[in-house]
Amino acid sequence: MNKFSSSYALSLFLILFCSPSIIFAGNEGLNGGGPAEINIVKAYSRLENNLKKCLNDPFFCSPLSRTSPLARTLLDNFSREGNSVDKLKFIKDENFPYYEEESAEKLTAYTAAQVGAPFYFNLKKIYSDKNGIHRPISLKNAAYLLIKMLATHHDSFTYKEIHSLAADMRTLFATSFDHIKYASWSKPILTIARYKKNQLMKSNLYLQLSPGEVINLHQPLLYKLDTMAICDVMERESVLRNPYWSSARNQQYELHISLSTRCWPSAKWQQTHLTLSFDLNENSLRSVKMVLAL
Repeated sequence: MNKFSSSYALSLFLILFCSPSIIFAGNEGLNGGGPAEINIVKAYSRLENNLKKCLNDPFFCSPLSRTSPLARTLLDNFSREGNSVDKLKFIKDENFPYYEEESAEKLTAYTAAQVGAPFYFNLKKIYSDKNGIHRPISLKNAAYLLIKMLATHHDSFTYKEIHSLAADMRTLFATSFDHIKYASWSKPILTIARYKKNQLMKSNLYLQLSPGEVINLHQPLLYKLDTMAICDVMERESVLRNPYWSSARNQQYELHISLSTRCWPSAKWQQTHLTLSFDLNENSLRSVKMVLAL
């Protein structure tokens, strides 16, 4: 390839992949390439697994979401909904034909009231325009929107049930996880979950002894924090960091974690050392002790 051809190819590459209009627009009627479209596709691909988490662990979802049959109904019908390539359609605002029932405002998204119906997204609406900057819908808000759309395919649920599950999915999609093993081949595995709830940083602990046995240590941790009388749980922020294992002896494991807590909106964090002692018996939990030391 000569020098002129190389320069021309580079210029064409920059035009195609760096043009703001192309990045924003995506492909009409197909899976778009912009960040909002990517977040929606990514959220849809993770939704089935996160619905399972909601049903299997009380930490992930509120009592209403777990007792309502909505999550189970969506999960049982998920295979009938179709994959993201066929399911998710992104359309330019000028070509988007769906409006609010009682106004001239165009919808953000639309789907027909039947299982398997495609989801149509208004490309303009899934980006918010602030001071001329197009901000894409976040992953967690995409999950919230998708739950509401999937619920449209089933007409037997209340607004309260739908909003509860959508809100729980939004929190779950904003959660980050760290998995800490004593050794690459061993149990137990401790998982630290970090998330935000009502703008407050929260942390939670899970102990996995086998693929089918996960123990939620959230309540024991809350109890220990309450004994310190730091502040009410609704106002408390907590962050778990820097975990490390002590040596294991006779199926007894000890894990150490740095715990930072504060009462919102105070700027002062209180540092605490958390020690978890696990006594196992042939891959089952015999006892667990949780000690906080200032």
